[in-house]
Amino acid sequence: MLFKQRQDIYTRLGFYRYCGFIQIVEINNSKDKVKIVDTPPIFQEKKIPFFSYGYPAEAYDAPVNSYGMGKELIWSANTYLVDMPSYVNGNQIRYLTGFSWGFQENSDKIEIIQLKKLSQIDWEYDVEFLKHEYNEWSFM
Repeated sequence: MLFKQRQDIYTRLGFYRYCGFIQIVEINNSKDKVKIVDTPPIFQEKKIPFFSYGYPAEAYDAPVNSYGMGKELIWSANTYLVDMPSYVNGNQIRYLTGFSWGFQENSDKIEIIQLKKLSQIDWEYDVEFLKHEYNEWSFM
């Protein structure tokens, strides 16, 4: 199970159960390569880095591009389950676990990119991008 190491979060209470998802997306086509922190529009306006959060958080995404960005496209995401900033953790966003996923599409077919577990090292690499995009937040 991908989240086995953190499944205890679902039995916790209060702030100990509060968690979120951060998703970093890369979109590559024949013309451009774009990297973004994937958030709902209202979070973009308020510079909030979370894809979703809650007690516990749930994540749902259904990206569809329908060749709107060219004949070939690679859409990939690093999705991290994180501890939300609170007095319990010194107001830091902290890695719990993560996974990468996505798809490739061209004029002939769509292929799913195999799900892969991400490590603390992957998180540390992506934190540099997060710190640049969301410098008012503290990432651990």
